[in-house]
Amino acid sequence: PEGRAARELGTLTKSEREKVWADLTGNAELSSQDQRLEQISSLAELQQHLMELNQMLNQHAMTQTDALARALHRAQAYVCEVRNLVKFLRSQEWDVSKTYAMMVTHFQMKLDLFGFVERDVTLADLDQRTLQCLEHASYQLSFGTTDRAGRAFSIMNVTCDKGSFTREEILRSAWYQNMVLSEDESVQRLGIVRMGYLHLATPNVTVDHEFLRLVTSIIPMLPIRVVALYIVVTDNKGVNKVLLKSAELIVLMVNSFVRVRTRIIHGSFVENMYHLMCLGLPADRVPVHPNGTPKNEMLCSFLQQRQVWEQQHQLSALRQQQQQQQQVSTMDAQGQAPDAYYEQFFRYSYYYGEEAARQYYGNWSPPVGTPNPYGVNPNPSPAPAAAPGSGATGSQGSAVVAQNSAAGTSAPVRDSSVRKVSNLPAWMTKS
Repeated sequence: PEGRAARELGTLTKSEREKVWADLTGNAELSSQDQRLEQISSLAELQQHLMELNQMLNQHAMTQTDALARALHRAQAYVCEVRNLVKFLRSQEWDVSKTYAMMVTHFQMKLDLFGFVERDVTLADLDQRTLQCLEHASYQLSFGTTDRAGRAFSIMNVTCDKGSFTREEILRSAWYQNMVLSEDESVQRLGIVRMGYLHLATPNVTVDHEFLRLVTSIIPMLPIRVVALYIVVTDNKGVNKVLLKSAELIVLMVNSFVRVRTRIIHGSFVENMYHLMCLGLPADRVPVHPNGTPKNEMLCSFLQQRQVWEQQHQLSALRQQQQQQQQVSTMDAQGQAPDAYYEQFFRYSYYYGEEAARQYYGNWSPPVGTPNPYGVNPNPSPAPAAAPGSGATGSQGSAVVAQNSAAGTSAPVRDSSVRKVSNLPAWMTKS
């Protein structure tokens, strides 16, 4: 395995080899992934990547019948949300073709594990056994803890006692944690350090190699870039001969991108912890006891906080849905189309930001998550103050829109001259 990794490393260019070394060392100065990964030179280039990916997804929806096509037919707004697409693009370093291929396998695995693809997975979607598996912490992520380069890390305690949990329950647990972590933009930019921990108390215990295959197979399906993989093997009176063979098997299972970033670490528990410290990982935060059992205090604390957040988010989404239903009822009574002011909203949002636009247009705003056809302005202007006698901003903006609707007109809420900018897209007003 090490020879194969060396040959693959030799096929890389000098800059690519330096990038691999920067990923492995965890040096904050060398591993400036925040700058290196964000190779988008302009907003137009970002929009070009998104447009190409959307075209491929639309073609897929028309010609295929797999899990991704199902998701596109049932919840295209969710799948094609800009925030979601950027997350996948970053994990593949903005390669549109690789991103598309990854999304195909991602949604298929999601359907196999959970039975749906139309929305994010929440704790409420997990059955009791999977929740118990989560708390068991044989697989856990470092929520709130990073290495010296600011990167999150995960640990799969391969050889700990998993009780009666099935492989699927452990995979669902790992999937949920990874997708929660992928929401963090710093994780999207910096990537993640993965760790496989192998520890056997007695020489007669066997390793579940099929489980190893399943765990390694989902790594390329997750929208998080792997910057390093450390396989840690504890040395317990010669047992490491068995474990090292399992570690070498893991190296062969991963793809070439991860393989050149993989290192096998073996020794006593103390020696391994010191080795991880040299690689930038905080040894005192690695959730493993010296006897190989997992620590679950940090994970349980996170799960409690996450449950509260998801409940609040669900309530907020329910209120928004009720407001939208009331808005549709009001529009039907007035004979006004629900999207009558979307165009004005998108222009306002481009110049002043989405939050300011939603405050101004109120119930006449499009649903949260609707992509802006004009893109995202990297330098939005501050929202203007209301001019005397010229209408109102904030919560009164929707009232102004309602007045226009009652008058039977869909004219803009405010004249462009008040904002002293053009309503036309930026690319049409360049000098």
